[in-house]
Amino acid sequence: MGYKVRGSQIYLESINANRMRPSANFAEVAFPIVTKDQGVTDSTLTTLTGRYKFKPDNWNFDFVEKIEVELEFASDGAGEITLYDATSDAQLQSLVSFSAAQSYTCERYDVTDVVKALTSDTKLAIQAKGDGSNATTVYKATLIVTIKL
Repeated sequence: MGYKVRGSQIYLESINANRMRPSANFAEVAFPIVTKDQGVTDSTLTTLTGRYKFKPDNWNFDFVEKIEVELEFASDGAGEITLYDATSDAQLQSLVSFSAAQSYTCERYDVTDVVKALTSDTKLAIQAKGDGSNATTVYKATLIVTIKL
């Protein structure tokens, strides 16, 4: 029985739990939000360049185990980074807030509840702020969706 991958399409019967090891019951799918270094010194939240258009109607949340934002960032002083709804101009969730300098950090932050609660197409973005004189730099932000196979 051959694989059923044709071009960029993967058919449901080509990947299933019967063909996976018992320990490999999950897959992670990455959707880039911020893809290049961006620094913010301002002490008010600033929307960074980069968006991911999340379409809830395209997802069957029964198979979504977890949704996280993976952030790579550093800061010379106090600051904050948030997940932002650029469609409705609303902050969805504070991801990390710090009161002192942060060396390069790569962390994942759980946003499952807030993303699953979205009911219409939403442009997800990242906002960041420094402390007015020291910059917060976001190197990369990625939406990671963990799917049950």
